[in-house]
Amino acid sequence: MVGLPEESVHSTVESRIRAARLLASDSDRPALTVTVEGEGPLVKISMSLHKDVLDPATGVTAQAQTWRSFIYTNKGSHVLSSLSRGIDEFLANYLRVNGASCDEPAG
Repeated sequence: MVGLPEESVHSTVESRIRAARLLASDSDRPALTVTVEGEGPLVKISMSLHKDVLDPATGVTAQAQTWRSFIYTNKGSHVLSSLSRGIDEFLANYLRVNGASCDEPAG
């Protein structure tokens, strides 16, 4: 991961998600995937949200990507701050679309 410990990336993402009170262990919750890749001086941060969706025509439920974003930055100290900004962007979009359901108690 471009010289960053995986724990640093995981901690950055998890702390932002926890602060937004979205972290849940339920298997039916959406999954946010974050990858950090680098070649040369550039780093690409990819984020995507996958969730189960139901096709009403067939009754089949399958995983689908419902959100995706890319950030390009330079290697070094900019990576974690860029990742934090990307997670903030994700959270803003997620809460804008799903805000009402986030306020409902899990059950």
